[in-house]
Amino acid sequence: MDSFDVLDLVLFLGISQGLFLAITIQLVHNRNAAANRVLSIILLIAAFMLLGRVIYFNLSNALLLRIANFADIVIYIFGPLVYVYVRRLTFKEAPAFRLPWYHYAPALFPAIFFSWMLFYTPEEFGLLVKNGTVNLN
Repeated sequence: MDSFDVLDLVLFLGISQGLFLAITIQLVHNRNAAANRVLSIILLIAAFMLLGRVIYFNLSNALLLRIANFADIVIYIFGPLVYVYVRRLTFKEAPAFRLPWYHYAPALFPAIFFSWMLFYTPEEFGLLVKNGTVNLN
């Protein structure tokens, strides 16, 4: 970590706020416990994604940069989770509504890609980036 700047402060505040709200929402006792559980999961996923950005921006280790890319996989999970959250808020269903597994399948493709990228050595990975085969931006 070379220096601490304003972006790091904003990201750390977002991570801590997400964790705090996820815990606090679980402690609230009301009729929407199932919806609050989904909202807590969404907040924890967002905090995880911000943590990946902190690692990505501040560490120069090639392996850690590739592992930080796994945090971007959760972007594909937000849509189904927000739909489940809204559905649980608006409808009273005896068993809590759940989406089938294939709604979460788009997250599988980046997971396979990032797992495949972990098999390269740092030198090979650097060569792929230098040749333009892999774009880190």
